[in-house]
Amino acid sequence: DLWDLVGRSEGTSEAQDAESTMFMVGSSGCGKSTLIQNFLKPNSKKEPKPTFSLEYNFARKKTANGKSLAHIWELGGDIYEPKLLSVPISAKTLQHLSVVICVDLSKPANALMSAKHWIEVVRTAVTSSLTELRATNNDQVQVMRKATKALWGDHADASRIQPGPVPIVI
Repeated sequence: DLWDLVGRSEGTSEAQDAESTMFMVGSSGCGKSTLIQNFLKPNSKKEPKPTFSLEYNFARKKTANGKSLAHIWELGGDIYEPKLLSVPISAKTLQHLSVVICVDLSKPANALMSAKHWIEVVRTAVTSSLTELRATNNDQVQVMRKATKALWGDHADASRIQPGPVPIVI
């Protein structure tokens, strides 16, 4: 469920508004726009237009604890301008960011190469934002580090993996 991905907030009994950011990347024509359209307007029969550069959408949902607001960013597949990545991946959005990497399974020979490319691009942008965040709010960095360690610390493969500070879904 995409709401689980974009609405990652800790459950509390108090009324609380949650805000999350989802950033979708992948090769051109792999289905990013279609996935977003099906999430936002599931009954629409309209064919989505190709993404030109960096596009923004949002979704709101009422929850038991308040409201959820999801910022949904999509980067056009053949576009690679590092400055564009600093909009959805920033020190401000880092703590509540999820990244979705879409691969085109109709071209299986390119799937692994595409996934590796986008993982590297995302990790570079996240590292840059983390450095900026560390300079302004080291407490938030410590919270993120503890959360990552809590998820992966006891995992059987913990010594073999390098978990990033933001979830990446392929």
